[in-house]
Amino acid sequence: MKGRLMKCPDCGFIHEAEDRPEYAEDLFTYYNAVIETIDQRQSLCVSCLRDRVNKKLEHLIAALPPDDLLQYAEQYRFMGKPIPGLDFYMEGEKRVSKAWHHIKRGRCCSSGCRHCPYPLI
Repeated sequence: MKGRLMKCPDCGFIHEAEDRPEYAEDLFTYYNAVIETIDQRQSLCVSCLRDRVNKKLEHLIAALPPDDLLQYAEQYRFMGKPIPGLDFYMEGEKRVSKAWHHIKRGRCCSSGCRHCPYPLI
């Protein structure tokens, strides 16, 4: 049985409400936490939802003082598995952690990561 069809308000993609990857619920949790004023979260496709959350997180990373940013990220430290496109992206077979993933960790891992924010924090 097919789920309810929805149209993404950002890109126009038609998708089924129930046809989402397992990490989509974690994206919704982020969405609710960082973008509380938008009512259309259920109709966004996963790609647009991830884009909106990424934009908001990039703004927070740039705007918040380091101590406030680390404190804010702490609530997400143990939240499920890392989310593709939010916590990391793939370059071939290599998984590249993004700044948000490092900030959630709460400390530098001293591996020389490309997106390590700790020289700035």
